[in-house]
Amino acid sequence: MAEVVLKNWLMRSGSVLMYMRSLVSVCAEALEANEAAIGEDQVEYHNMLKNAFAAMMERLNGYFGDIVSLDGDKVDKPSTSSPDEISSRNSMHILDSIGGISS
Repeated sequence: MAEVVLKNWLMRSGSVLMYMRSLVSVCAEALEANEAAIGEDQVEYHNMLKNAFAAMMERLNGYFGDIVSLDGDKVDKPSTSSPDEISSRNSMHILDSIGGISS
């Protein structure tokens, strides 16, 4: 019952959804940038990041449905992104967070 109430509240809260979309967008862009920048010795770590991101997306979709999602099946292409929101985030912090590294 409490989960249903929480989900209904989240669905009505535009700002929560906006922040979730922003988070998804920033993470996806950070993964894309990381993939372009890594060497062969970092491919396994990058794959771990992508898997962690996919798991995060599954959890978010459990709460928000398809409202917080990406275009198609691609992990690295966000459906919504704002340049102002993206530029205000620190990509390394996001990558470390989804990779499970505490700073």
